[in-house]
Amino acid sequence: MKITKRVEKRTITLDELILMKESKDFERWRSLGKGNNFLMIFGGSPMVFYNNILETNWTPAEIRAFIKTEKLFALKETVTNRYVRESGDVIDGLTVATHMIKLFFDNYPGLMERIERNRAYAQTHGYIRTIYGATRILTELMLAGEYDKKENSKKLRNLSNIAANADIQNFESCIVNQAMYRVEQRFKDSDIDVRLFNNIHDSADFYVRKTDLKEFAKIVKEEFERDFPEYEGLPLPIDMVYVDKNLGHTYKHGQNF
Repeated sequence: MKITKRVEKRTITLDELILMKESKDFERWRSLGKGNNFLMIFGGSPMVFYNNILETNWTPAEIRAFIKTEKLFALKETVTNRYVRESGDVIDGLTVATHMIKLFFDNYPGLMERIERNRAYAQTHGYIRTIYGATRILTELMLAGEYDKKENSKKLRNLSNIAANADIQNFESCIVNQAMYRVEQRFKDSDIDVRLFNNIHDSADFYVRKTDLKEFAKIVKEEFERDFPEYEGLPLPIDMVYVDKNLGHTYKHGQNF
């Protein structure tokens, strides 16, 4: 789905989303959607958005058609003046990227408020502290002067993005790690033979017998979706994918459970 003023407020039901998972294009849609969200939430620039999303998924003709449909001609002129070293297809891509980023934050203004609040706090105090107490030291942002802003601009932009997203990433890690611990404790008190063998960001990987799969899934769902006051009512639904190692399958062969 392309983001335009006519469709960006489109909503779907849970049943519709589940049906979409059966589409052969769902994984590509999911990957693009995830990439979009991460770039937006963590302060990705129009150039990063263009290089990572638009250039690899849209043709120059599609980008030009989007500019024409959305009447982005004035914006294209502004982008041209802003990116004086770029031209042609890159300017077109940056125009669309700038437009999409603006639409995203117009619809979710609280996200931009959080990003700006975190960055301002880090520049004033030199650190970001997360809800569970973990602290990311960002002294360079607090002490940066005019020389640093000129000579070390790339490093400062990176630290600014860290300030924007460190609290989210740590919060996510704390949620998953606590859930993994609770799951392990419950499995120790049961007859289910389970091995937790891997964890990356917001995912956890287990070995489990086929005969225990339903009971295993019930326990995992209960613990990973358990609510706590720190979440302030934020729902945490999980996706579960299973593969048959006896058939030599890997994650890419997985099926939704």
